[in-house]
Amino acid sequence: LDKLDLKSVYQILADRLGATANSDIPFEQEALCKLISHKANGNPFYIINILESLIEDGLLLFDEKTSSWVCDFDVIQANTMIPDSLADLISHKTQRLGKNMTEILKMASLLGYRFKHELIYELAILNEADKEEKEDDISLPEILESAIKSRIIEETHDGYQFTHDKLQAAFCSILDATEKEKLHLQIGKHLLTKEGIGYKYLAAIHLNQCGMRNFGTTEDRILLAKTNLRASKYCDSRNAFMDAAALLRKGLAVLGDGEEKWSTNFDLAFEMTEFLARLEFTIGNMDACTSANDDILQRATTKKSRINALSLEIDIQIAINDIISIKRTGKKALRELGIKMPLILTPSHLLRKLMRVRKLLDSIDDESIYNLRLVDSDLPDVCKLIHLLGFYFVQQDKLLWAFYTALLGTEYTLRHGLSKYSAVLFNLYGICEMYGMRNRSRGYRLGRVALELSSRLPCQHAARIFSIFQLLFNQQRVRMGSLSNFTLDNLNDGLEDGDFAFMLLPGSISFLMRFWAGENILVLEKSVRVIYERLSELGQTGLLMYFQPMLQLFLNLGNDDEDDWEELIVLTGEVMNELEYRNLLLASSPSPVMLLVFLLAKMMLAYYLGFNDVAVLISLEMQQKRFEPVNQSYACLPLNFYKAMVFCARYRETGHRKHLRHIRNCKKVLKYHHSSGNPNAEPFLRVVEAEEFSLKAQTLSEICEIFDCAIDLSAKEGIGHLEALANERASCVLLNSNALEASKRYLESAKHACREKWGATMMYRWLCHRYNF
Repeated sequence: LDKLDLKSVYQILADRLGATANSDIPFEQEALCKLISHKANGNPFYIINILESLIEDGLLLFDEKTSSWVCDFDVIQANTMIPDSLADLISHKTQRLGKNMTEILKMASLLGYRFKHELIYELAILNEADKEEKEDDISLPEILESAIKSRIIEETHDGYQFTHDKLQAAFCSILDATEKEKLHLQIGKHLLTKEGIGYKYLAAIHLNQCGMRNFGTTEDRILLAKTNLRASKYCDSRNAFMDAAALLRKGLAVLGDGEEKWSTNFDLAFEMTEFLARLEFTIGNMDACTSANDDILQRATTKKSRINALSLEIDIQIAINDIISIKRTGKKALRELGIKMPLILTPSHLLRKLMRVRKLLDSIDDESIYNLRLVDSDLPDVCKLIHLLGFYFVQQDKLLWAFYTALLGTEYTLRHGLSKYSAVLFNLYGICEMYGMRNRSRGYRLGRVALELSSRLPCQHAARIFSIFQLLFNQQRVRMGSLSNFTLDNLNDGLEDGDFAFMLLPGSISFLMRFWAGENILVLEKSVRVIYERLSELGQTGLLMYFQPMLQLFLNLGNDDEDDWEELIVLTGEVMNELEYRNLLLASSPSPVMLLVFLLAKMMLAYYLGFNDVAVLISLEMQQKRFEPVNQSYACLPLNFYKAMVFCARYRETGHRKHLRHIRNCKKVLKYHHSSGNPNAEPFLRVVEAEEFSLKAQTLSEICEIFDCAIDLSAKEGIGHLEALANERASCVLLNSNALEASKRYLESAKHACREKWGATMMYRWLCHRYNF
């Protein structure tokens, strides 16, 4: 709340005394109001407590007979009856409350803002038993009832709470350091005796606030460290990762610094360090994670611990984009397991492995795969390690290595049993069969097996990976709007868990899917901001370098205050300029996908804003880079659609027939997808057909008819950007034929679709600027 002015203090004073406030502050009350306001620094809560204290002490009252306030201002001021702080005020009030009540409320303040019935009763009994001198025989219910009447605490459904958090803080502040440590120790030890992991967490919180002198023996320190470990697992189970890591750090500090903690209790220190390394990675503390993981690698005594540490090292290298080290670490881990990978992958290596795995896979039916035994949890998770390597190879566009890794993981699963990551490896192998070997039947079988395994195997991380890969299997058979749900679920899980890969990968794929499906840009912008904020909270601002520039081009369509249209199709340097971004993509991620989407966004914006020569140059650049996987990906339809529209515009400008050839090639791809049953293809195809039809000398009624069909279909599918574009193109064609009234109608529909359905305020302003009837 804001500080109260003098008039408000006077109003509170009148209300507390049951008097009627005057419009102006009487002279005799003004000095008192000024003193109270000065002492409380305008704090409403403090003001009310000061007034109540003065009234309780009989220093301030309202005389109904004379209808006047009675107080001796000089006495109040001279004797400093108004304390200088809330803590002083509480200390002053406790002199009237009695020692028993004060002791109970001080103990309660350490329990928190709210505290339970049974806990305060148990602690009160313990506290009384520890005292050498017994207090007056006043029961605890009487004490609590008196505190309620004094408006210090109030009852809740399962206990009590302070009437204001400042009261709790004030009672806590009047405890000296020694007394506070003693009470924390007493509370913590009592909580350790109670059943339930929640009580162990609370015990750790209290015991951590005691000085180390209270844990003089090695046994006491080990007990405190174990309590912190259990408390951190409790926090981890509730996704409170930062709290969990903080508890582990305190627990390790209790065991000792440097080498001392390992000599105190090696197994406990190792378990805590291993757990801490994973948590530090989850919350984005990469330096601390690396340090803890190095400790594990130096001291690991089992193969499982070494492999798990190497797997985490790969996770770290992926997060910090240490591309060169990932492959080396992965191969080192596989060598530990006795699994050899070739130094140079030749076609013969791949073919021999493929034949072995196919033979093995064809010899076993789906049900037998589902019933394979689970690998012993005490053994290293080889499938996770192979999956991390495969994920790295996919990112680097090293598809042959990714294929080999998928074969290796599938073979390991079929020979040794199921792991939590088996579903992921079956998916990866299935994608390689489908798109690498063009074996769709085997690819669909592997996808089906992976789907079933993901529901049976307890691995959230694997389930997330699976749903993203499942998207690739279904992208040509399911509508884009439905597909985005796959990635939205993963995005939300990634945001909650702080899983970086699953903020960026499903976040960006989901954004693009929802964009092409016609979702409102303003809604999409809110989703992007959530990702930015979460990454920033976790200290992963570096990852924004990959994510933000690409999406910023799409979000420029919702820009409401930029009139330099050419600036909207380039990166202006808010995060990095365009040359820096291109170099980053080429240097750290040779995979063409991100570069493809970036160029596609630029081409789309250039086309919308009428920079057709720029759009053609971008189209030619994309053609030179030869993005072979594109025709099988979710980017295929918008890519070929915008290329066709760009060449239609260039044909209108130049009349060169070579542009017609490009249009036919793009339309051929769209027709192929439509005839193959891809439900996303028809709206794109109909708009291209209408634009191509208008290039020929046709009657205006025929042109309007074919454009109307494209507009109606786009509206029916809810694809706002296609509906807006089809209306705008129809308006432009009619305007060039001098059909002004019809052109205006289509233009108004285009504006409405841009602003209300698509949320593209920049496009709305551009249409107003470009078509000035």
